[in-house]
Amino acid sequence: MTVIMLRYFVILLLAVAGVSVAAQGTGSEAMQRGTEVSGAEVNGQIQDSQGEPVPDAMVQLRDASGGLLAAGTTDGQGRFDLSVGSQGPLRIDVSDGGAEESANLDASSFGNFVMRLSTVHVVSPATTSDTISLNDLEAPKAAKSKLAKAEKALDARQFEKAWTLINEAVAAAPDWGKAYFVRGVLNLENRAYPAARADLTKSLQKNPANPAALTELGKLYSTTGAYQLSDTYLRQALKYPPVLWPTYWELATLDLYRGNYAEAATMATNAEYSTPPAPISVHYLAGQAAFRLGRWNQARQEFSSYLKLAGQDQNSAIWIGRARNLLAHIPTSTPAAAQPAAPAH
Repeated sequence: MTVIMLRYFVILLLAVAGVSVAAQGTGSEAMQRGTEVSGAEVNGQIQDSQGEPVPDAMVQLRDASGGLLAAGTTDGQGRFDLSVGSQGPLRIDVSDGGAEESANLDASSFGNFVMRLSTVHVVSPATTSDTISLNDLEAPKAAKSKLAKAEKALDARQFEKAWTLINEAVAAAPDWGKAYFVRGVLNLENRAYPAARADLTKSLQKNPANPAALTELGKLYSTTGAYQLSDTYLRQALKYPPVLWPTYWELATLDLYRGNYAEAATMATNAEYSTPPAPISVHYLAGQAAFRLGRWNQARQEFSSYLKLAGQDQNSAIWIGRARNLLAHIPTSTPAAAQPAAPAH
């Protein structure tokens, strides 16, 4: 089973179980809320070694212990503007393509900070998520063998064996991003959020243009309530085609939770028509978005499709019940501008 298919595997488990991606973290698992926290403003520009602005660079602000406080991407002029709940000192991490550089910041540097990278920014429109990173090519054969066996164990649902093999792969290749990615996904599904964040961040450091790692970090921050950070990572993943359905799925779920119903409808539609397509519960997401927008015919069609395809699957009982409830609240003939009474989620 490939790493991408592993992603399908774990999301399908969630979809069948009817687990909300936007569920809150609890207790010691609560994480930094990033740009959700108001406080000091940090802004500036990222330049390459020739002084040219670097657009679409990932900018991360971290505290003294390495904890992520805020993240975002630079605009077309290489500028960024982030809010943090700290007066410093901070560390700024900037990644552009395969290059990553860091610098330290104190409060006196928060405004109009300029960071010049040691590399030249290269525009490469042909780059896609199918590109094999140099980090993958450099991984030792022993580690690749361990990870391949781990994926086979996952396919056979031999989870304990898979965990052992994945940890052995990381130990055999401590600089290999792919091994950290697989372990990070499994940590996330086991709700080990700090461990998942560490693994996925490590994976992204090794390959900043990995849309799967960006999507998983987006899911992690959505799950733990850092919605602005989640949106940043998921929209960064959209920049690396071909975009697969998990990215659209997570964005649709996040937008529904935040009340961005039109955007949620677009993302759900994209997920439906992806190759391969999203699981059948994407019809439920599309139906929810259409319902909130008052698009009654579309909502009726999506909910009906979902209920027909879901059948009597007991594992989907919660979502089936919600779909039936919303379907029952769609008026048979109502002016387009009218809204039905919103039932409980």
